[in-house]
Amino acid sequence: LFYILVFFFSAVIFLSKEFTFFCFDHQLPIIKEVAIATIGIAGILLSVLLAGTTITADVERKTSMTILSKPISKGQFITGKYFGVLLTVISAVFFLSLTTVMTLWLAEGKPNVESLSEHGLHLKNISQATAEDVNSLYENYIYEYLKTTVVGVLKGASLCAFQIFLMSALSVALSLFFSLTVNAGICLLVF
Repeated sequence: LFYILVFFFSAVIFLSKEFTFFCFDHQLPIIKEVAIATIGIAGILLSVLLAGTTITADVERKTSMTILSKPISKGQFITGKYFGVLLTVISAVFFLSLTTVMTLWLAEGKPNVESLSEHGLHLKNISQATAEDVNSLYENYIYEYLKTTVVGVLKGASLCAFQIFLMSALSVALSLFFSLTVNAGICLLVF
């Protein structure tokens, strides 16, 4: 289920560039906003599902009794489950962030001389340009792309990660007392 949901949300991010055909000049900001929102929703949904299923499944199958009979306290057990959920969800957020960067790169397209000049990178005379000038121009363009787009995606993904940390903690705490449906309902109300 985890892989199916991650694949579904990455497909939503990748196909978001197709939903922006009504916005001629504002395609990239819309793709970025849709992607960041998708990362946040995916992370919270995955954390609630993982926390709700792992702890309740351990309690129902009595594997928690076996683990807690060892010299491990309940707090360590719950903390371990929390960090396990976080590690899994953060790996999904990282994968979705990479999908976002690739989608933005594909939506922007390969830079040409006109788009490079829009970014403030000018060639004085195109006919007299050497291969070194063009390579330098592309390197500057890639640096600007990394500085603006990738850093923006990373800022949004990191803020989504903090939100996921809090919702995961709430979900792990609620899964100790409630079933998955009640846990998901309460987390949805808090979200």
